[in-house]
Amino acid sequence: ASLIRRQLAVRARVPLEELGPSSGAPPARQARPPFRASKRPAPSSLRSLARILLMNPGRAAEVDTRWLDPHDPMSQAVRQLAEWLPTLGASRRPAMLSEAARGTTMATLIDELMVDLLDTDDQWDWNTEFEGAVNQIRADWRRRRMGELAARPLSTLSAEEHAELTDLARS
Repeated sequence: ASLIRRQLAVRARVPLEELGPSSGAPPARQARPPFRASKRPAPSSLRSLARILLMNPGRAAEVDTRWLDPHDPMSQAVRQLAEWLPTLGASRRPAMLSEAARGTTMATLIDELMVDLLDTDDQWDWNTEFEGAVNQIRADWRRRRMGELAARPLSTLSAEEHAELTDLARS
């Protein structure tokens, strides 16, 4: 080992002492810190939509619940919110929605979304946010639906499903 160290020092043109201790053992590797799972899940597009609906409840009727990803944990909550909001009539401000939700199954969701809204500013265009969220959720649904239909043999598709697959493939 010392012969190899001397040869390395000569070839590298450095003093032998700069190569470090000659214990003969390979240098100890520093242990990596253990992987820490993130405390917060990735943002959900459906959670964003729910927050937008809270600020723009009049547009809840425009959300087709077929578009909601059944694998997203927020799917059921957004479905309930989209069905609940149109029943409130004139209650259009978040504070009014929070009051209307008190004592119902929607209270926890509305409170969570209200906390999320603390991070927003007054300059947000909620109509533009709604359009973007709905376009994204609809595009995701179209991809999922096309994959579902395309995975099945054509002979098993009904006439409506065949027409739907054709329409999805064209767009």
